[in-house]
Amino acid sequence: IQTIDEALAYLPGVSVDRSRGLTTTGTHTSVIMRGTGSANRTLILKDGVPINDAYTGGVSEWNSLAGNSIERIEVVRGPGSSIYGSNSMGGTINLVTQSPSDKPTLGADFRYGSMNTYQASVKAGKQFSDRWGVIVFAEYKKTDGYAYMADSLWKNYYLKPSMKLLNVNAKVSYHFPSAGTLTAIADYNLQQPLSGTTTIYDDRSAAGNYQLRYTNPAAQYAPDIIVYYNVQDRESNAIKWNQESNAFDERYYDSRVPLDTYGVIAKVHRTWGVNVVTVGADARFTEVVSRKYYYGQGIQDFTGRQDFVSFFVNDDLDITDRLHANIGLRYDHWANRNGKFFDDMSGNDIAIVYDNASSDIVNPKVGISY
Repeated sequence: IQTIDEALAYLPGVSVDRSRGLTTTGTHTSVIMRGTGSANRTLILKDGVPINDAYTGGVSEWNSLAGNSIERIEVVRGPGSSIYGSNSMGGTINLVTQSPSDKPTLGADFRYGSMNTYQASVKAGKQFSDRWGVIVFAEYKKTDGYAYMADSLWKNYYLKPSMKLLNVNAKVSYHFPSAGTLTAIADYNLQQPLSGTTTIYDDRSAAGNYQLRYTNPAAQYAPDIIVYYNVQDRESNAIKWNQESNAFDERYYDSRVPLDTYGVIAKVHRTWGVNVVTVGADARFTEVVSRKYYYGQGIQDFTGRQDFVSFFVNDDLDITDRLHANIGLRYDHWANRNGKFFDDMSGNDIAIVYDNASSDIVNPKVGISY
């Protein structure tokens, strides 16, 4: 297994499409559960934080986590929209990273394969006292890629897709005496894919995921609170093939799409007899500012933000040793705000200010398993 989504392909009910091997970017990879037909109906969590983005609805940065940092992958098949929202209509996948332990963690791995493919990773960490510990992961991948069309379709000037990838992940935990655990996580990812047929796309995508989490499962009302900030910055330079000069020398466009998402997920668990009740709230705010310049034509920009505020309650109960029920209800309020579009490529400025839009959605759920 060389990628995280490749591991998911071994699970029943999970469909993974990775179209160009290790060179593929996140936008060329989709993970679909239970035949829902769309990647934006599968919720992907990283240590409990959604990484589905508001730009595509799916996961654009599948490579943004060092593979050697994964402790386990939790997969819940079937709709979880009463707890997580509409992204989990098909199912929910949670990527859980390794935590520091009393025994020192040390590891290194190096691989070399066809198409000039290098993969290297290291990790180190330890629980240094009863109170605090730290663990760090790093991963680097590089590959020259392959001709992904049949021989008769592949022209000699086409560029095989190559990829350079760097991941650095760190986790620091602090245990309060009889009062829970505070964990800080920071991830940094840099992808540099390069590919082209009649147009070369020289891309650069940097992503940072940061979160602070407090849990205290031993408390009577057990809290689980996550505050997070995810930032992506995608840049692309496109150059067209010029048949007259027999070279890639015709600048097409430059684009940059920064995407910022921040939010908080707060839950409280309580057990009453056979009932395990969870009450929580989820707030998420996203802003995108796209800048695209077409050489010799003009610019095409758009901006906007999307806000979500949600409340949910869920009850898991064991009716008998074999009969289990789940009852949940979620309320979502979403709003699109400050949407703007500008285009001057036709010679006439086109400026559009979109009306704000919002809606309220209620997701109930009843499930029984025997």
